[in-house]
Amino acid sequence: DRASVFVLNSDKAQKRDVRVAFITADSIALESGIEAGEAVITDGALFLENGEAVEVQRDTTKQAVNREPVPSEG
Repeated sequence: DRASVFVLNSDKAQKRDVRVAFITADSIALESGIEAGEAVITDGALFLENGEAVEVQRDTTKQAVNREPVPSEG
């Protein structure tokens, strides 16, 4: 299955192909495609195009959780 996300890169949306490790009811773990600390665009991502300029609006009520990388199998 193909999956992708947009990350923030110099005030522009950059599309990244990612590999999903697993999905639970309240989170998604990515196996590869982004690095720890990169900002993933969540709101409005369905309407973005690669390289499109974006305006960051910080919402301090939501915090992303950085966890240890999931070891790949095989």
